[in-house]
Amino acid sequence: MGQPSKALPIDPTGRVLITDAADNKVMTQHFTVNSSSVELKITTNPLKRRKLLITVPEGTPSGIVVYIGGDDAVDEITGYPMYRLDQLELDVDSTAEVWAMTEPGKDSGEVHIMEIE
Repeated sequence: MGQPSKALPIDPTGRVLITDAADNKVMTQHFTVNSSSVELKITTNPLKRRKLLITVPEGTPSGIVVYIGGDDAVDEITGYPMYRLDQLELDVDSTAEVWAMTEPGKDSGEVHIMEIE
């Protein structure tokens, strides 16, 4: 058996656990994140989201920390830190605000999101 996937949950027998998504829609978007906070939300053709997946991709330089928070005042003290290759799954609705930023004076990073309706 191969290595477990970081992106997909796998049960002890090696089967991938999935969510019933027969009539659901999925959208993705990439964000460049710097010391100015940015809302992690798909604005074109928005979904009635119920789940938000956040990934800091491999392209983000090591040493860059992306901070996740619930409003535009997120900072390195109040935010949840994410590092390169970290993933976060949130159960949310369409009204939830999720923001990201990096430390002031640091290089920018990237964040990829997937919204599931």
